[in-house]
Amino acid sequence: MKTITIKQAIISGIIFIIVVSFFTYVKYHRYHQGLSIVVSSDAEGYNQYLTAVFIHNDIFHQPFSFVLDDGRFFNKYNYGVALLQSPFYIVSHLVSKLFGLPNDGKLNAYIVGVILCGVFYAYLGLLLLFKLLRRKFSLKTTLITLGILFLGTNLVFYTYREPGMSHVYAFFLISLFIYSVHKYYDQPGWTAAIIMAVALGILALIRLPHLLIGIYLVLFRVSSFRDLRKNLHFLSNYWVPLISIPLAIVIFYIPQSLYWHALTGKIFVNPYHYSNVAEGFFFWKNPQFKTVLFGPHGGWLLYSPLVLLAFAGVVYQFRKRVGSPWAVSIILLTTTYLYASWWLPSLAASFGHRGFVDIYPVLAFPMAWITDRILRSGILLKTTFYSLAGLLVYLSVFMSFNFKYPWWNQDWGYGTYLDFIGMALFLVPGIPI
Repeated sequence: MKTITIKQAIISGIIFIIVVSFFTYVKYHRYHQGLSIVVSSDAEGYNQYLTAVFIHNDIFHQPFSFVLDDGRFFNKYNYGVALLQSPFYIVSHLVSKLFGLPNDGKLNAYIVGVILCGVFYAYLGLLLLFKLLRRKFSLKTTLITLGILFLGTNLVFYTYREPGMSHVYAFFLISLFIYSVHKYYDQPGWTAAIIMAVALGILALIRLPHLLIGIYLVLFRVSSFRDLRKNLHFLSNYWVPLISIPLAIVIFYIPQSLYWHALTGKIFVNPYHYSNVAEGFFFWKNPQFKTVLFGPHGGWLLYSPLVLLAFAGVVYQFRKRVGSPWAVSIILLTTTYLYASWWLPSLAASFGHRGFVDIYPVLAFPMAWITDRILRSGILLKTTFYSLAGLLVYLSVFMSFNFKYPWWNQDWGYGTYLDFIGMALFLVPGIPI
């Protein structure tokens, strides 16, 4: 099956990165009178590791942190995102020095570097998914699926509006992990195993629950118990290279553990314990599913209804016994339960519940299966699909491009949400957000 060449990938990547980064820069410059918001809140927590190392040479007084009794600052965020940002940060640092620009880490070249970095990893994630989907589906099905996944969900928001948050980085790493799982089952060996190990190691460093994605390795292409037995037999025969996975997790955690130990005397801590508010899974027995899925303050399905295609795709996979429906189901249900149990189920400043952006690569295949099935159906179903998908993509892009901070305040409810939809469809006049 014909696939894209390296030259085509580079050209499409450059176009994607330039276009999205340009709109990001213009948006923030116009509406926020400066770009520092790109590295505010959680994004600042990640990025300040780089500023501490390359500019201040002091990792114990990072400003966006919890102040300990001895006056040092405990950064509750891990350094995983900073690790992926570091090549872009180094270039930004060199450019700032070369042209005499401010080198405070939060202006000019540094912020542009974060924007380019986030868009770059989003593109790499999409490229890896493209290569995987093209092994099974037509170019048309692949492009429509990825178009919906990017433009029809909140992935576009966290690429375009929040490139400093962790989500595009986790999206890339999970895409990389799934890609390497396919490679490992096709050609088991150290190369694919090491790629899996690196992806999982950094994912665990970004957010420990991301290790849940490891289920995909065991349940790859499993739709029956017979498939599971086959996988377990395969993995038992080729288990040696998989030793690299726990080894990589330990290696990537060493710098983080050294940082924790220097501040607390412990090599492993719950970083959320060192926070200004109590954080934890406080709703284990009373999970807030409605808030996570349908709440006006970032309900996932309320803002990204096109992901329902993936739900339908999982049902299709179970019926036809194709793909990895058990892996997708377990990862999706467990992820939903974890967020519904978190002390702040909506994740506060979250457009369409940002936590699910990370696992979109898992949904790509079921979404492609159902999309392919629709495209092979009659003209009525295809026309309905194109019309509805087009409308929902438009609404997704409109809301992503026009939302202003803070949309999670008490005045924002279902009525305001509907007014905003009406504004997008030119049914009501512009409303202040």
